[in-house]
Amino acid sequence: MGSETTGNPDCPPESWKMTRLLKTLGLLLLALTTTAGAPASEPVYKTGKALEAALSARISWSSQGAELGDQVHDLQEQSQVIILRDRRIDPHLLAAIEAEAQPRTEILRQLTAAVPDGGFCVTEWFACIGTKETVHRLPMLIVRSKNLVNSQRKKLSNDQVRKLSSNLNVHWEQLAEPRQILLTYANAAGAKIQNLEAVPHDVWSDGQLPGMNFPEMATVILNQFDLTLNATETAAEFSVVPVDMQETLPHRYAVNSTLKTSVIAGWKENIPAAAVKWTGTNAIVTATLEQHVVLNSIVSDLTYSASNAPIGNAPEGSLRTTKFQLSAERATIGELINYFRANNVSISITGEESPAMKAVFREILRLDKATEKQVGTEFFPRLFGKHFKTVTVLDDRVILSAE
Repeated sequence: MGSETTGNPDCPPESWKMTRLLKTLGLLLLALTTTAGAPASEPVYKTGKALEAALSARISWSSQGAELGDQVHDLQEQSQVIILRDRRIDPHLLAAIEAEAQPRTEILRQLTAAVPDGGFCVTEWFACIGTKETVHRLPMLIVRSKNLVNSQRKKLSNDQVRKLSSNLNVHWEQLAEPRQILLTYANAAGAKIQNLEAVPHDVWSDGQLPGMNFPEMATVILNQFDLTLNATETAAEFSVVPVDMQETLPHRYAVNSTLKTSVIAGWKENIPAAAVKWTGTNAIVTATLEQHVVLNSIVSDLTYSASNAPIGNAPEGSLRTTKFQLSAERATIGELINYFRANNVSISITGEESPAMKAVFREILRLDKATEKQVGTEFFPRLFGKHFKTVTVLDDRVILSAE
């Protein structure tokens, strides 16, 4: 009798089956080996205009006896905006909050009330909670860090400039040490750090930063130890130094047009010697870092107290209290946005140039709910609310976001 293993091609011999199984297992093992060392994908958090819209969105929040750290985490995940808590702020502090239909910045403000001399700032990358000095000097220190690369540009190769200027995907695991975080991303950027031992030993909870280059992200970490970076004489090399509150720095402040008069008055009263140059609603201020803390705190306090103000306290001409109505039967969203802009109603749209948003602009709106006069805080959410996730009405502009 002939061997059955050489007969029916639809029934392969056991040796063939074993060979195929080993090959399959080998491929699976290779795939596991390849991906095991790769970092897990991190959630993408909002920055820029999307961040501004998320923090301006009104929500309700009630907490009694809840820990500050837990509430910061919840607010971060809800808003998809990174909220940094300075390492020196106890996450177990209890913070009681009662807010009904308030911007998320009001939740931040109430959270910082639990922190001795507490404050918060909002940058284009994240929000930050800490002491007033720590948070209000951070924007200036980040801008300062950008200039460190420019100061070394003549010494750097094109590849070094590219690496130092490129955004990094910064994240760290539970119990990570700040020194090691800095060393890891310095290596990724092709940079070296002198005097890293100046950073005290510490262990951190897991976390991440938005896309920032090495000098920027290092500044955010070092600020929590009252330290920062300086450029050295060697290309792509930096040293860790104490923050000098008497260092003089220029900084650009973008001020809400309705707050400019109040900002000028506050600055003159508190820092009369500051050198200020206005261009429209933008001010270039040259002052010491210590003075910038005061100046930035004034702008922040005015900005966020204004956005939280009751409608009855809105300034004259505010979009929140102005009454609107439309007489047309229907129009596309794009046509309406162009109409409002042509009539001096500022509308900011997150991701305006994206293909998805272009498609939204072509959607047709029935305007039967817009024929009666309504104040802006009612009119715009009713008009756009079904097509955008958040519709935020401020005194000087409307912010639309689908995110």
